Formats: sequence, structure tokens, C-alpha cells
Amino acid sequence: MIVSYRRFGDVLRSLGHLHPQPPNAHAERYDTVLLNGLALASIYGGCAIDYRELAEAGETAWAKGLSQATGLDEGVLLAARAQRVENPDSSNGEAPEPFPGCRETYETLRRHGGVFLPPSRAARRALEKPRAD
Repeated sequence: MIVSYRRFGDVLRSLGHLHPQPPNAHAERYDTVLLNGLALASIYGGCAIDYRELAEAGETAWAKGLSQATGLDEGVLLAARAQRVENPDSSNGEAPEPFPGCRETYETLRRHGGVFLPPSRAARRALEKPRAD
């Protein structure tokens, strides 16, 4: 389970005009989707990656967690990022964060960002168990 996240203000700027709902509706969905993603990653294994870190050429720590979660080589991941990511546009400045719950969700994900979360013992047992067809 790979959880890609970014600050809510940036998400709102990016999709708020595409989905004309009030910002609080987007905020509720942001919290629900990202917290569920982190919970599922803690059950089935995975990692969380901050979009800003993924887009910044100097940031490489995220590649270790993603490598462990996917089995892909860190160097291959960094090379793929270098080929695909253009310079991020920061001309708008930092977007406001009007919803405290979204700030808390972002900070929760930041605490786990770039770190491999191994699957739980119960999930490993269930996945390793031969199926009776």
C-alpha cells in the first residue's frame, strides 16, 4: 500500500476547481482517504510519501521506504523520478490550511513518511496460507 500525500491546501488548489464542492467536503474526504490509507499500510505493509519530497530533486529519503515496500531498487526509483518530474511550480506560494483536522492528518502522515511499514503478523499469515480452492 503506497500512500501519496500532500498538504490539504495544495490538494484544494489542485482539485477544488475540478470538483465544485465546498472546501469542507474536500477536507472530510482528504482526512478519510489518507487516514484509511495509512491504516491499511500498517496492516498490509507499505509506506507513505510526501508529494513535495517526491517532486524535490534533492530529496531522496523517500526512496528507501518505497524500495522496501515494492522490492524495486532505490537507484531505479530515483532515476525514474528524475526522468518524470519537472521542476515543481511554487509560484503560488504556500496555500492556507484552514481545517485543523487536515493539518493533523498531514502531520500524522509526515511522522510515518518515507518509512517502510511491514505487514502485520496476521496479514502475513493470511497471505502465506495456502488457499483451498
